[in-house]
This record gives sequence, C-alpha cells and structure tokens, in this order.
Amino acid sequence: MEVLLLWLCVQLEYNQRKKEEGKKTRLEKEQVQDLLFAAFEKHQYYNVKDLVRITNQPIVSTRDLYVIMTIVTMIVVMITMMSMMIVLRVCIL
Repeated sequence: MEVLLLWLCVQLEYNQRKKEEGKKTRLEKEQVQDLLFAAFEKHQYYNVKDLVRITNQPIVSTRDLYVIMTIVTMIVVMITMMSMMIVLRVCIL
C-alpha cells in the first residue's frame, strides 16, 4: 500500500511539472542553430539530453540538426587543412 501511495505521489508531481512546462513548440531551424552555437561557445562537449534541455526542442529535431552541424564543421576543417597544405607546398617551391 505504501509503495502504491509513493508511486501515486511521484506521478502527481510529474504530471504537475509537465503541465507547468507545457508542450514544446518547434522553433525555426536558424533559431535552434543560434542556440546550439551559443551553447558550444560556452562548452565544447554536450550530450544530446543537455542540448534538448537547452533548446527546448524535441530530441529528434535537435539530434538531426546537431549531426548536420557536426558534418558541416568537419568539412570546413578539412577544407581549411587542405588550403594550408597548398600554401605550404607553394612556399616550399
């Protein structure tokens, strides 16, 4: 009986918190990107749950946008490295 009462209290608290938070509304892609960039200016690493909390967006859209941003960042780094290699070769010759 005590376990059932405890479970009921936990459920009531959870439901109350969910009501107060309300439904998550999707922001524009650019707004979410701005939130993510601002977060990564503060810290280098985040897990997906923290990014969902920061952006207040559904996990699927946050994760997808994070993956796209990571790929674009990797491409930019690769292009920068290739440009540096070309400059070094020109300087050596």
